[in-house]
Amino acid sequence: MIKNYSEKPFLNISQAVCFIVSFLLLLGCLLNFEIFLYSSLFNYFVLVLGSGVILTFILFLLFKVVKSDVKIDVTLPFILFIIWALFVFLQHGEAVQYKYYRIAACFVFISSFIVLRKDNSISFYKAVAVVATIEAIWCVLQYLGKIPSEDVNFKVTGSFSNPNVVAMFLALSIPALLYFFIKPTTVYKKAIYSLMLLIVCVGLLLLECRTALLGAVFSSGLFLILHFNSIRRFKRKYLFFGFLAVGILSIPIGKQLYLHKKDSADGRLLIWRITTQMVLDSPVRGYGTGMFEREYNLRQAKAIQENKLSQKELKNASFVLMAYNDYLEQAVQGGIPAVLLFVLMIASFFISE
Repeated sequence: MIKNYSEKPFLNISQAVCFIVSFLLLLGCLLNFEIFLYSSLFNYFVLVLGSGVILTFILFLLFKVVKSDVKIDVTLPFILFIIWALFVFLQHGEAVQYKYYRIAACFVFISSFIVLRKDNSISFYKAVAVVATIEAIWCVLQYLGKIPSEDVNFKVTGSFSNPNVVAMFLALSIPALLYFFIKPTTVYKKAIYSLMLLIVCVGLLLLECRTALLGAVFSSGLFLILHFNSIRRFKRKYLFFGFLAVGILSIPIGKQLYLHKKDSADGRLLIWRITTQMVLDSPVRGYGTGMFEREYNLRQAKAIQENKLSQKELKNASFVLMAYNDYLEQAVQGGIPAVLLFVLMIASFFISE
């Protein structure tokens, strides 16, 4: 994505900057400092303000200190991501903080296009692996009772008040750890990366997040397929039977995950049913950026008042913050145009690969 790889001073500086900045930003978004009314506001300000500072620093370092002529290839994924991030300004809605989130996402994305060249990607992966290992150790210590949980309702949460957030991060960090595990290196480093991978897997299991477990399996499988170029190396019939076997195995695994937290799973089904109806009621404009929480709970309260929920659904109904499905939530907030843009943006990354 970035041209001109020959400037050694820039490479050395940018590798160190990439690791430090990635480490601090990731850790800052996961720490739970209760200095605001809501602890998550700390993470919000770290992301919003930190992303702006990072982009400014990178541009200053690039053009004033190093004076590099590194250029960005404006690819289809780059264009679609920027459009998706800024599309929020064309939508109606009152939750201004979500617009700042999108701006922050733009800043981080542009910074990654500048810094994450081939050499620097390793530094980013190392930062992800280190932060994930710290989080996993945090989870293990909480399980052993050595440090307190961040939420009285959960025994293990990691450094964040919501265990699902930490679980999703650990799930998506596994491909980075697999990269170092597979990469040819010394026996000593191989042992360290193996231990880190084991600790992260243990931490992920302790968090008991089904979505994160499925995400870990999917992201790891996708990484291994791309890393070993399996699609081109194996015949289509073998790939077909491989995917078929995975699909068959997913049935009992999915059933077990459902039964493990049955009430929670049934609650998700209720959320998706009501959310789908909301999309059908306003398919073009949606309900506005950041308005899911307000609009959904009003719709659910109305359904309860009008006795439209079954006894099982009524039992699992509660105050809802999110749709637990990115596609449905995008559709609720911005209508069908928003979710189509979201899908195209994600698909463009796979197409470009």
